[in-house]
Amino acid sequence: MTSVAKTPSAYELSVKQQQLRAETRQISMKLSEMKAEKAEYKSVIEVLEEQPKEKKAYHMIGAVLTQATVEEVLPNLKIQHENFEKTCEILMGQLQGKDKELRAILESQQELAQKKN
Repeated sequence: MTSVAKTPSAYELSVKQQQLRAETRQISMKLSEMKAEKAEYKSVIEVLEEQPKEKKAYHMIGAVLTQATVEEVLPNLKIQHENFEKTCEILMGQLQGKDKELRAILESQQELAQKKN
């Protein structure tokens, strides 16, 4: 049995393009949020690194504010900052992948338009 690759219609390409644009916007918004959070963590880390290790520090865990020392809080903040960094890298990769898909759709639409002419 031979399978023939179906060429997507102009409508299907348009719908796919709209979906990809929406996904790209969502990923971009999430990436912006993550970058802002990462910058906040970096700022806090820089301030705490200059403080004495035994100084009191407050840390929000979920909805609970806890008291600890700079020495206890700083490692957790650094881990969270690294996690934000990794998440940003993953989102950037997803964004680039969606961008490639979108470019392929646009090229397909152009080819389809040229065939009609």
